[in-house]
Amino acid sequence: MKRLEGRLRFEMLAINCALIVALMHSGTASRCVDLACSPPMGNLASGRTLTTLSGCCGNGSHHSPCPTPLHTCPDHLHPPVHMVDDPFLHPDTWWASGMGTDQEEEVRLDLETRFCLTHVVLLFHSPRPAAMAMERSQDFGRTWETLKLFAQNCSLAFGLPDDTSQPGSLCTSRYSSAKPCSRGEVIFRTLGPGGLVDPYSPEGLSQLTLTNLRLRLLKAQTCPLSVAPSTTSSSMGLSKPPADLNLPLLPSTSPQPSSEAPASAPFSIYTLLARGTCLCHGHAEHCLTHRGGQDTLKDMVPGRCVCTHHTVGEHCERCGPLYNDRSWKPANGSSGEPHPCHKCECHGHAESCHFSQRAWLSSGGTSGGVCDDCQHNTAGRRCQRCRHGYHRQPAIPLNSPHVCTRVDSATADLVWGEQAAATASQGTGALGDRGANPVLVPKTVTPTLGSAWTAMQITRF
Repeated sequence: MKRLEGRLRFEMLAINCALIVALMHSGTASRCVDLACSPPMGNLASGRTLTTLSGCCGNGSHHSPCPTPLHTCPDHLHPPVHMVDDPFLHPDTWWASGMGTDQEEEVRLDLETRFCLTHVVLLFHSPRPAAMAMERSQDFGRTWETLKLFAQNCSLAFGLPDDTSQPGSLCTSRYSSAKPCSRGEVIFRTLGPGGLVDPYSPEGLSQLTLTNLRLRLLKAQTCPLSVAPSTTSSSMGLSKPPADLNLPLLPSTSPQPSSEAPASAPFSIYTLLARGTCLCHGHAEHCLTHRGGQDTLKDMVPGRCVCTHHTVGEHCERCGPLYNDRSWKPANGSSGEPHPCHKCECHGHAESCHFSQRAWLSSGGTSGGVCDDCQHNTAGRRCQRCRHGYHRQPAIPLNSPHVCTRVDSATADLVWGEQAAATASQGTGALGDRGANPVLVPKTVTPTLGSAWTAMQITRF
């Protein structure tokens, strides 16, 4: 057991290093302002419905076709919900598959939005499967991707090498032995020993995110006759998981079942732990219930982020309406850089802005925001000048809603020409940080008093 714990600690070192910066900043709201932050982690399966193939067939067998979507049988003695109940309060409960079948079984967790998954732990009541596939979907079940394959013989079962002899292989034999006959564990980590990546980077999120988790139990196996289940169960019980996994402790002794598992049930599971958190790209430390989702239980991991760093969205995946002076970026979970969104300078005359790559390059990589729908008779990329037919009141602050005053039609072109000439000659006019570019103004037009320039003759972003 000590050897097992040592190996688990070593294998979890990578994911701890990758996430430690993000997770250490989840203590107080003030620390989330200047640093990357992450919501608390929990069991994604808690408070949510688990579906199984045998549960969707009324007679508990695979001989009849299962309806879509899957549903559970409420009168089952060992329903799927027993896989996610508290192991301390309910140590003698487990899920059992349909009786009298040697066909494939399936356990599926459907989430209401995207989450980050760090690892999966299964504790079996029956012997562990001789062959099993763990899969995820990132598009709500439309397509599936294999996370890991488990088999006694990877070559025979899947035609793949064993990762015990060829590191990095998709298949492993580490968790497919029939011994122990009960309380054997299966552990999977989304980031392996070499996966030292920023969890919020595209590479990290490609490994961590999911909307659905599926366990395909492909081949059952019986307990070897030479092994006594009661003795093995007691000696090999997972009483204290490695500290690196940060898992809830399980009972140190084998539970005394309140009712025996069906002798012909090939698969039965005490506990399913899908450890993860809501996806917030390092811009939140708390989450709320996803709209339209199930009611939140005390230990349920919610999926809608309470965003900071001037980000918005269900996953803090975009900047706020008036904070697009730089393009949105996820926080850096390795360095702790928050990469907050920056406010556009619209002088109080716009409620939103958008990021322009052209403006960003033109500014030398310092500002790319373009104000939307300038109000109060202002115009320009930053609402920094008066629109045609209005002129600036020098005594009034630029952020005042009354900064631009209408002029009569007889002098409108004269005033507009004066404003344009001043902007073109100075490059950064008195009404803002960026006016017309004199290089782009037609040379045939002389910016003198009385020259009636139109809006089309003044360069804008």
